[in-house]
Amino acid sequence: MVGFGDPEFSAYLCPGLTTVRIDRRAIGRLAAEAILARIDGREIATIVDVGFQLIEREST
Repeated sequence: MVGFGDPEFSAYLCPGLTTVRIDRRAIGRLAAEAILARIDGREIATIVDVGFQLIEREST
């Protein structure tokens, strides 16, 4: 079983929950940049890859 977002409690579950960690700050920054670009009439990328990290715990 795998969770998403890597909330802090995931490590304390029994068994610890494997999660996918994302960079929320990067997603927010890129979203804001896209909004500002659209306001300025510029084209924006349709696909943006911010990556992820698999945090393996006992539920794997």
